[in-house]
Amino acid sequence: MGIYDSSLIIVTSDHGEIFGKNGFVGHRVPLYEGEIKVPLIIKFPFSEHVGRDKKMISLCDLYPTILSMCGLPIPDNISANTFGDNTSPLVSELYNFGIGEHRIIYWKKYKYMRYESQRDPELYNLKRDPYEQNNLAKKLPMITRKMERLLNDWEKLHKPKYDSSESKETIITQSMAEQLKALGYIQ
Repeated sequence: MGIYDSSLIIVTSDHGEIFGKNGFVGHRVPLYEGEIKVPLIIKFPFSEHVGRDKKMISLCDLYPTILSMCGLPIPDNISANTFGDNTSPLVSELYNFGIGEHRIIYWKKYKYMRYESQRDPELYNLKRDPYEQNNLAKKLPMITRKMERLLNDWEKLHKPKYDSSESKETIITQSMAEQLKALGYIQ
């Protein structure tokens, strides 16, 4: 079709897999690195640049980045930034029925994990402990408090844009249930 050179092509994933690491298997588990680090491959239009960038970025920032690259305006009602805009700390979040709201935040070499219920906070030095085996939350209380403050500040700026109490109950058909089982989302 002759459009390859002028095309923007992006390959990524919605989540990784931890395959038993940190004691978990499956989807929607705590946000350890194996679960949140995903491939991101970008082929830019008319670019011959080849390389690898090891900076941490958020897939939430992919949408405004694409808009920016295409010369389109970025809506005011999104809370994401273009790649390279480090004005906001890197945060990931998940809702899990067992642990409730679960958020992580990165700061320098540290990663802080906070759970709504059932689990104590976790703090890791990713430079020394990339596989998250040594929880430092109790050993480094000042860093743990700093990370908690950073996360609280982030939450104040990023209020939910919906009211979860207004969510409507969805009826799942047998076909939908089978598809969700096949994908591993339900048992």
